[in-house]
Amino acid sequence: MTSTMKEMIKEFVERHTPKSKFELWISRIIYERGIEFFDKILLGVSLLAALSLVPAMIIRPEMTPHYVAYALLIFLGPYGFYRAYIDKITDDIERVFPDFLRDLAENRRSGMSLVESVKIQARGNYGRLTAFIQQMAASMAWGVTIFEVLDKLASKIRSKLIKRALTIIREGADSGGEFSDVLHTAARDLREILELDVQRRSQTIGYLMTMYISYAVFIFVILIILVFFLPRLGQSATVGGSLGGITIIPIDVRELSLVLYYGSIIQSIGIGLVGGLVYEGKISGSLKHMFILITMTYVIFRFVGII
Repeated sequence: MTSTMKEMIKEFVERHTPKSKFELWISRIIYERGIEFFDKILLGVSLLAALSLVPAMIIRPEMTPHYVAYALLIFLGPYGFYRAYIDKITDDIERVFPDFLRDLAENRRSGMSLVESVKIQARGNYGRLTAFIQQMAASMAWGVTIFEVLDKLASKIRSKLIKRALTIIREGADSGGEFSDVLHTAARDLREILELDVQRRSQTIGYLMTMYISYAVFIFVILIILVFFLPRLGQSATVGGSLGGITIIPIDVRELSLVLYYGSIIQSIGIGLVGGLVYEGKISGSLKHMFILITMTYVIFRFVGII
């Protein structure tokens, strides 16, 4: 069996797996309705599920520390990891989009029309972009221009990179340049931007790890205070008198522990937000980091017995 035949069989199998069929279904919905279609549904469901715990807080106020963590995790978990999945789709599409433009330029140089070229490329292997190219080919067969299908793709998946490529292609075409050369220029420009983004992530991963380490140190100090310092302070306050010349007044150790617990939750939200913005450059990338840090905080405080 030749290598070409093996590649054809492998490509056929990959396209007919449940995963590929699911991603094809997802891509069709995204191309037609956009990411907002999923955003509104999942965001609404997550928000309602989180708010459903408010009556439980009123009925059982002693369980409020648990319900606060549950509400945040219910909201951030499904929506955050959904956004991570959508962002991965967008990143995968943007990574192979320069190859699509380059191949489109080569087909144009060989004398093919844009419609014929896109139809041929729809049978190629461009990863997650392949399903969108199929939708683009079907639209162009009905007379939709390449500018319209690219603009629709960029708006539906919220890709600033594809919008930038579309601007370059439009301006190059309006200036009267050779269309294949314009496509090559756009592909080269996008590839340079992607390389810069890879370099940025490699440089900022250290900052993200530093934030996680600093948060671990913060939690460690809080636990030292809660486990060793506050119980003794509470005993001294119960006995009364003075300690080292300082008059001890009765304190509510439970209330102070909850203040530190809620402060740790707020700290995890802040670090997750900043970490996601620094590393991924978008707020949606912060949601999964906030989810991870809040989960760590709740598990640690629950394990120690603070809540």
